[in-house]
Amino acid sequence: MVYQCYRCFYFCKNKKDMKKHLERKKQCTRSIESYQFKEENLTDLSYMKLKDSELININHEKIIDNIDHKWIYDDNQLNFIINYYKKNNIKKCCFCYKVFFRKYELLRHIEKNQCSILIEKKNEHLKKNSIIESLDQIETPQTQTNQINNFHINVFNQSNIVNNNYLLNNFNDEWDISKIDLQKKLLLLLSDNKYTNTMEEILKNDKNMNVLLNDEDNNGIVFQENKFVNLDNDEIIIRTMYKLYNHLLKFYQEIKNENENKNLPHSDLKKHKQHIEDKYEHFSKNDFTKELVKNILCDIFYNKKDEIIKKFNDFNKYLSIDNSNNKIGF
Repeated sequence: MVYQCYRCFYFCKNKKDMKKHLERKKQCTRSIESYQFKEENLTDLSYMKLKDSELININHEKIIDNIDHKWIYDDNQLNFIINYYKKNNIKKCCFCYKVFFRKYELLRHIEKNQCSILIEKKNEHLKKNSIIESLDQIETPQTQTNQINNFHINVFNQSNIVNNNYLLNNFNDEWDISKIDLQKKLLLLLSDNKYTNTMEEILKNDKNMNVLLNDEDNNGIVFQENKFVNLDNDEIIIRTMYKLYNHLLKFYQEIKNENENKNLPHSDLKKHKQHIEDKYEHFSKNDFTKELVKNILCDIFYNKKDEIIKKFNDFNKYLSIDNSNNKIGF
């Protein structure tokens, strides 16, 4: 039997742990799914005994127990597991099944790469997705010498491109958000980390993988105006934040106009819109915040680096070499 907080959906096995959670000085953040229940009933519901099968799983994610041995390493899935452990009273590693006395020991075990099974899975992933392997897939030797993996790719003309829409969106255009439904937009809007979560969600659509950052120098490559161009990382981050800001405001307006969620007061929506504006203003005016945001967004792009390189390499199927100008052409 377990207890579940009907505000944030944290759960635990002991009633005293739930009491401690509900009575803490800083109240937990209310999840969007919680609005289907009346505010005055949340405490009583949280003290109800539940079976494991009766637990409410946010975003319909399964409760993590043991990871199958066939599991393939994925950064997003690992981050979800870590966040899940942080929010719940779990002390057993789902990879090696080791049980810990304290939750923080389990988190250290996972986050500090102390789990032998996780290390093995991660190494397998790195071997399969290494940059060397990506280079081996390139068809012509001439193209290899100009590969984007080494940040030596030259700008190539787009005059003969046909049906580029299914490959990449241009960085100076809006992202393709056709795969983000209204419910997901609402969850992004109401989340604490609106900009971070929205960026991660946008990059799930590989048409938006049009930025490749260099983790050694302060520069990167973007696909812009139907060609690859070099851009300073700072400029990439500033333009990315501006696009995120505009997309979040559009999410707000779309949700407001749709007005499907009757249980969510308009004042709450307006409050989150103000958070969007405040965060962007703080980013624009505060150098420390700007550097912090840069590091966060760079990490997101770096985590997608292998996928982005593969996406960029897909263009090699259509590339040709102009020997007279030593330029890669489309």
